[in-house]
Amino acid sequence: MDWDSDYIRNFVEMALKQDRAVNKSAAALLLSAPLVVRAQIVAATDCVCAGLPFIERVFRVLDSGMQISLMAQDGQEVRRDETVIELRGDAGAILTGECTALNVLEHLSGITMKVRRFAEEIRGTRAKICGPFEATPGMRRLEEYAVELGGGRVHSANGVLLTTNHVQLAGGVKAALDQAHSLVALQLRPRAMTAYEAVGVQPNMAEADVVSVQVEVQDKDELREALEAGAEFVILKDVGLEDARRFVQVVREMRPEVTVQISGEITIANVRAYAETGADFLCLEELMQPTPGTRFNLLVERREEK
Repeated sequence: MDWDSDYIRNFVEMALKQDRAVNKSAAALLLSAPLVVRAQIVAATDCVCAGLPFIERVFRVLDSGMQISLMAQDGQEVRRDETVIELRGDAGAILTGECTALNVLEHLSGITMKVRRFAEEIRGTRAKICGPFEATPGMRRLEEYAVELGGGRVHSANGVLLTTNHVQLAGGVKAALDQAHSLVALQLRPRAMTAYEAVGVQPNMAEADVVSVQVEVQDKDELREALEAGAEFVILKDVGLEDARRFVQVVREMRPEVTVQISGEITIANVRAYAETGADFLCLEELMQPTPGTRFNLLVERREEK
């Protein structure tokens, strides 16, 4: 993650704009004179940190001279009451940024911790944990970072996802795949090549040149239709464990190179069993939702007159 990218700067500004008016007004009411304070962000539960560099940038925007010390690193497991960030700076800035900082830190840390727990459960299988295609608006790259930090995988931004609604509107799985493959082929139509590229070396090949067409299927008939139509990535949507075993076996018998993802009611109790079906990816549909038990507190230690 490039923490100094335009994406991060813009997101910090957007998040603060939402929270600043209320928090700044409250700080102004309480502070009759400028104050310098020391504060700590402390883990309120055992958890895994994710997003600490983002928090640092939140407070830098509010007080460019704030002294900030990261006491932990992203990906590090911390215990309850352990300090992860120390701050010394303008009290108004600290109180104004508190809500934004803690909300993002808790959200990303919750994702990372959940992925890590699930990944540990399926260690030794071929399966990888992944998040859903959907993301919180504006937070996709941050959430993908949190997933990867926990040991999960994210889907390529170049993928074409055919959902059950796409399949319905297209008139079936084969029709949807045929249309998608045709559109992808048009995007990757032959272009003039340099002599250097013509001999098989393509140093400037863009990542966008690689497009994966992914299709959701709901039963064995749709699965067979997808495999016969040339699908390279199938998503078994909302299938039970026994069906998942049978469907993965069908894929491995018909076209073993096809990537298989299972999406649905996957829990910490059954994730190992789903992984042992031989699937490549297990999607945690509720991954981006708030994670109970992942909490941080901001504690002001003492105040110093400017």
